[in-house]
Amino acid sequence: MKYIPIGPVRIASFSKEEAQRIPNLILGRCTRINVPQTLLANEKISKYVNENTMGALNNYAKHEKLNIYISPLENDLFDDMKVSVFSDYHLSQTKRINSQFPIKIPEGNGSFRDFIRTLYKNVADIVNNSKNSKK
Repeated sequence: MKYIPIGPVRIASFSKEEAQRIPNLILGRCTRINVPQTLLANEKISKYVNENTMGALNNYAKHEKLNIYISPLENDLFDDMKVSVFSDYHLSQTKRINSQFPIKIPEGNGSFRDFIRTLYKNVADIVNNSKNSKK
């Protein structure tokens, strides 16, 4: 049995495969973005989601006090990954954000640009909707 640290909590895992699916790895300098080991092992997704490409999203997450978890969807026909967005748990003044959405990596020449634009737009929409519903 392995214990996996996720913040202040330790979760028991019974197999190596289960342990690799839990998003507990920080992407290099991106302290607000967490991914599982299976995402980094996937060549298609790791070209788009890595410490060099997530810097701006990490800065936005720091500014809005968000934690973002990106996980691959291994058995999904239409989407490649799931993005979960959570606000910091200790913030009581703002409305808590707890949302997720699937995202697909587009194919073609502008695929990286389209992927990054869609990812950032979806995260910003979640934050703006929570701010608007607070009013």
